[in-house]
Amino acid sequence: MSQSSETSPASPGPAAFRFERWLCGPVTVVSMIGSFDRPAVGQVYPVLVQALVARLPPYLVLDLRRLTELTLCGCLMLLLAERHAKEASGRMIAVCDKERLAWAPALARAATIEQALAELAARDRDYRLSVLHRRKDRAAPAARPAGIILPRGPRTWPSAPRPPEQEP
Repeated sequence: MSQSSETSPASPGPAAFRFERWLCGPVTVVSMIGSFDRPAVGQVYPVLVQALVARLPPYLVLDLRRLTELTLCGCLMLLLAERHAKEASGRMIAVCDKERLAWAPALARAATIEQALAELAARDRDYRLSVLHRRKDRAAPAARPAGIILPRGPRTWPSAPRPPEQEP
């Protein structure tokens, strides 16, 4: 019996899953292709965790337009990633049609990757400006409170009373 390395075309089965990841400035983009089922979640989960903890706040775009199937495991992982991004003051945007994610109305969506990147770039700019203003406020010298009058001139301390001298 010889073994062949070719796959049988008779059983089409679900499409093989693969993903592509790239950086666009401060944003991590993950494009998923194929059936997003339990084994696929195991492949993508470490990549999403790395993207969510690599930068604060995390910005993540998930391109779901080329998924053929989205199972419950995939849905739960998307919700967990969204929650982590929000808790870290970041944002995750899913690029897909509205019908695919009708079960998650709170999940941010965009029609194209360009729209998602533009939204996250504006959010990152606003975040950086707010951090800059907070740093300036901390660096400003503290002003004296109004209404306090400080004494001028040399400081003199009252002398302590001396004990009376005793006569012999």
